[in-house]
Amino acid sequence: EVCEGECEIANVAQATLTGVSVEIVETKEYVAFDAFDRSSIVVKALYGEDRKQVTNYTLTFSDGSTEGRLFAGTGITVTVTYTDGDVKQSAEFTIDVAKRAVAKPVVDTTVFDATGETITLPIAESEYYTIYGNTAIEPGRYVATVELKDPANTMWEDGSTDVVSIAWTISEPVTSDEVIADILAMEKVTWQNAEEFLDLEARYNALDESEQTADATAKIE
Repeated sequence: EVCEGECEIANVAQATLTGVSVEIVETKEYVAFDAFDRSSIVVKALYGEDRKQVTNYTLTFSDGSTEGRLFAGTGITVTVTYTDGDVKQSAEFTIDVAKRAVAKPVVDTTVFDATGETITLPIAESEYYTIYGNTAIEPGRYVATVELKDPANTMWEDGSTDVVSIAWTISEPVTSDEVIADILAMEKVTWQNAEEFLDLEARYNALDESEQTADATAKIE
């Protein structure tokens, strides 16, 4: 029986493998560390004019990627290899893999009161970057830095790969005497800055009850 067009071989044991074909059935948009999607290609073993679809092929990548973990790059050559008996045949195609975009960490609070204990700047952890300089005990000004672990394969969402710096501060503890002195000083002027007064009032209310003196209470009220 003569087969026209693409033919599926009924008895491959009597045929010799002459080549491999690869059809891209879906264009994938890969980002670094994705796994390769085998459903995006159809691989066929060629036996002269005949062919059959196969799935037990191997994939190798020109940039050292693996099928389960792709690296960023353009025009990466993927080699498909199929073996039948002692005969091995290969075909190639290319893919592009974009860098993985990582959100820059955002910190809501950067000023802390000294407690005598270790204070940690609350930066979200990530498998894609490393945080330095985000813990301290003593009052002072500090700079935390956040560095991408693998800038060849990752970038910040704005497209940059620079180290991110976050300034933060540990303030000297506020004492009742300081609060009272501030309130007394403000009583000498007209109450025009309500926000400043409310800030002082909040600082006073945050003090331990034992630190709140009768004089301070009278000034607040």
